Amino acid sequence: MTDGESRILQLAPGDNVAVAIREIEAGDVVRIGGRDIAMPQTVVVGHKFAARRIEAGETIVKYGTPIGRATVDIAAGESLHAHNTTDHT
Repeated sequence: MTDGESRILQLAPGDNVAVAIREIEAGDVVRIGGRDIAMPQTVVVGHKFAARRIEAGETIVKYGTPIGRATVDIAAGESLHAHNTTDHT
């Protein structure tokens, strides 16, 4: 976990996503990598979200492993799914 934040899981220092291990409500603030992020939407348990701004075309890294690519710019705290990412190939 990062910075003692008990609602998220982020294993590797280079990860640009985190996973909610407890539900995070829209408007909540989470601390990742020494930065506070106001969550723009609710993220349910097990879902991933941007730990920082991710640029279109950037590789998505979760648990130290590339898992996809951003298809659009993704704001910090925004959910990651098929609407804004593509599988890593």
